[in-house]
Amino acid sequence: NLGHGLCKIFTFKKVNKSRLKLKIQWAMNDWMKKVRTPTRYRIGNNQVNLKINSKHVIMTLGISLIFLILYLLIFKQHPDTPTEYKYQQLNDFKNKFVYEIFDNGESKAYNSLYPLNPPVQKGNTKIFNLLAIADLDTSSKIEGKETKFVSFLLKGRLILNDDLRNAEIEFDHEPSELSTQYSYGDRGMELSELIVFNGKLYSCDDRTGIIYEIHADRNMAIPWVILVDGDGKNTSKGFKCEWMTVKNRKLFVGGLGKEWTTSKGVLVNHNPQWVKVVGHLGDVSHVDWVENYNKIRSEGGYSYPGYMVFESCAWSRNENKWYFLPRRASKESYDEKLDEQRATNLMISADENFEKISYKSIGTIVPIRGYSSFKFVPETNERLIIALKSEEDNGSTRTYVTLFDVSGLILIQDKLISDKLKYEGIEFV
Repeated sequence: NLGHGLCKIFTFKKVNKSRLKLKIQWAMNDWMKKVRTPTRYRIGNNQVNLKINSKHVIMTLGISLIFLILYLLIFKQHPDTPTEYKYQQLNDFKNKFVYEIFDNGESKAYNSLYPLNPPVQKGNTKIFNLLAIADLDTSSKIEGKETKFVSFLLKGRLILNDDLRNAEIEFDHEPSELSTQYSYGDRGMELSELIVFNGKLYSCDDRTGIIYEIHADRNMAIPWVILVDGDGKNTSKGFKCEWMTVKNRKLFVGGLGKEWTTSKGVLVNHNPQWVKVVGHLGDVSHVDWVENYNKIRSEGGYSYPGYMVFESCAWSRNENKWYFLPRRASKESYDEKLDEQRATNLMISADENFEKISYKSIGTIVPIRGYSSFKFVPETNERLIIALKSEEDNGSTRTYVTLFDVSGLILIQDKLISDKLKYEGIEFV
């Protein structure tokens, strides 16, 4: 009857608006009255009234709709979506708002704090806290009652004028020790990068593939995630992680970026050209970056059998670009001995999809001294870069720090911070 009545109302071609409004209101009131009227059922000789609470009905429908939306967003992927992007959590990068869905229905938001401590304003300068972390290679193993593997943390400070044209960098003389008993092939704790992610400090061991959460105040390294080499499906070997950066609230972890070859440059596999994408709950996906690396190398004439070794990368949120400071490169085939003399002075930038790539030279080349880590200086609109350079020469190692802007202007030229240890990760804390 209600549907028939509504049809009558809307079949009038011309009708007084006030009368139409009254009739629609009457129809809606009549419908709500019918909904609230208990439904009568007869069981034997007894009559039963079934009363429906409209609020409960609406609430139930709303909850069901929410679960349906979550199911479609989380478990039903677009057919073109690659498997490496099928995360277990719901991400909304455009709105920069992320909720992680747990089994118990709770949620946890991403912590975007960076740096961990704000800079201290002193007159017309800002003082930023720095940490550098060491990769001792085979020297990380310490024999004793219980064999352990060690790394070192070195505290420092960047003192930057507000004009962004004058600066000083200071590091402590003595580092603090970190140790673990985790190893692979009797090697471990060869920490190659340092980064703040989700309000915590992390580093990655390029031998075991373990990402450690670093507690500098307690001199502790706590294992968090293990990264497997290559596509993560065909080997049990740990990923040789070399660089880490944060993009869209995900931790991107990369390797050398060149093909894995023999000591004479013969191709073995492409495992170092995969990238690991880690969520803040520890979920890991494996992404094939072979084409991306090859585009970068091709732009400068370093295609295989030439090569380029990447040990540092940073994503620029301001420019939506990838930045790389490759450690070594050659247009000739890889040679283990000659490689020590092939450092670069290059800064490379690429758009998000690696369609537009540019090269820039920073200062002059020191053949045995190459980039091992860099970060954009906070509160400079990503115009300034602080970088570490590692030097390896016939078994001896040294570490330098430099500061320059993205146009290539050098504010601090290679300053020695250690003539014994090789620091390969730097971060603002």
